[in-house]
Amino acid sequence: MSQAPLNLSGTTDHIVEFFGYCINSILYQRGVYPSEQFTQVSKYGLALYVTSEARLKEYLSHVLGQLRNWLNGEQVRKLVLVICSVEPKESLERWVFSIDQSPSGSTAPTAAVLGQECAALMRQIFASVSFLPLLEGACTFDLLIYTDIETSVPGQWEESTPKYILHPSDVKLRSINAGAKTVGVDVQYKPRAGV
Repeated sequence: MSQAPLNLSGTTDHIVEFFGYCINSILYQRGVYPSEQFTQVSKYGLALYVTSEARLKEYLSHVLGQLRNWLNGEQVRKLVLVICSVEPKESLERWVFSIDQSPSGSTAPTAAVLGQECAALMRQIFASVSFLPLLEGACTFDLLIYTDIETSVPGQWEESTPKYILHPSDVKLRSINAGAKTVGVDVQYKPRAGV
């Protein structure tokens, strides 16, 4: 029995869920938070880590909820996870998730096919620790959401600088095709000194 393709709402839900796992996995893999603040879950046939720290869970839930609203309205162009050193405040990595709103005639994948694409991309995120420089010192992160200019922004949200990295190295990872939306991923990072 074949699975039916995802509808637009289902696609958005899968993408938002995927972003949540990506953010958690990157924060865990890069050591932004202590490993004991994460618990292991199984998703996409992989062992993933999600935060168990209450304030971080609440923050991510709030951001991902707003992201879902904007994705449903086709107002999001990019989600960027920026990892910064605490002192001095400097951008060290930018994980850029570019969202391409495909024409309405695009064929949506089944949940199983989308899950396979998500798993393949998560494996690339895991493997990124092999080429990314070690993060030294305390780090923090920011989430930036690039929307259309006419998008209504909640009052507690604020505009931000793009937190670019001066002369970054850039590695393009695979993309996932969710039918109505395609998500491309690349990581920009500050190269090691002297490289």
